Amino acid sequence: MRVALTVALLLVTSSAFGQASSNAVAAEELFQQGRALLEKHELEAACEKFRASQKLDPAVGTLFSLGECYEQRSLLASAWLTYRAAAALAAQRADPREVSAQSSAQALEARLARLHITLTDPGSVAEVTVDGDPLVLEALETPLPVDPGKHRVDARGDRTWSGTVDVPDNGASAQVIVPSLAAPRPVPRPAVWRRPLAIGMLDAGLVTVGIGAIFGMQAIVKGRDVNAQCPGSSATCDNMAAVQGNGTGKTYADVSTVTIPVGLAVAAVGGVLLATSGTSVDASAGPGAASASMRWTW
Repeated sequence: MRVALTVALLLVTSSAFGQASSNAVAAEELFQQGRALLEKHELEAACEKFRASQKLDPAVGTLFSLGECYEQRSLLASAWLTYRAAAALAAQRADPREVSAQSSAQALEARLARLHITLTDPGSVAEVTVDGDPLVLEALETPLPVDPGKHRVDARGDRTWSGTVDVPDNGASAQVIVPSLAAPRPVPRPAVWRRPLAIGMLDAGLVTVGIGAIFGMQAIVKGRDVNAQCPGSSATCDNMAAVQGNGTGKTYADVSTVTIPVGLAVAAVGGVLLATSGTSVDASAGPGAASASMRWTW
């Protein structure tokens, strides 16, 4: 079982280790079982025995053996932290094994794999966990020692994010980039009345232009009829039908002159309203970058 990363592992050096344990006998038996399993190279079972023994009765030797077990399993970050915990406990108890534990921890430092978690927008992140263990956000400023293998990173802000990273076993670093978890900005929705109004104005404008065009064509027809009946000038024409037709043609021309521009103007306004009735603009900005996008809905 992979040991979950936690920067608080050194809590095993708390003052509780100075208290007498009523489970010392059971802890010793578990420790001996762990040593026997370690000699048989049954590493996972051995580590479990050492952890159980340490929980019952904390001891420098148990921590040292647990660190050795982790190291043989290539869980170098867990071994490093455990050796450091053993050194801290030994210092509390004036145990001469402090130097050996420190040396074992130092020997592993150059071989540790590290996880670098980068927050794209630190202000939007409230919590980060690795394999379920919460991390102090300030600890993310430096790469974290981790055991090789897959690790799950979860982050929480206004939104949540999860990712998995596979850390190599050659001491190389792996990186995880957490995106901004700020809530997306609400996009203002266009007024619901704009689209129906736009369609109505566009239709009305086109109909008005059509009516004006019809009156214009009728004016042209009337003008041809008058010219045919009274060649030359209609002012001196004594054909009453031609005179009346000339007046009607002028009226048609006046109507056409007014309705076509008005219709075009109304249609143009309706077209603009229709083109923008489903438009939304989305803008975002981050460190060193900014973007904007526009969308139309038809």
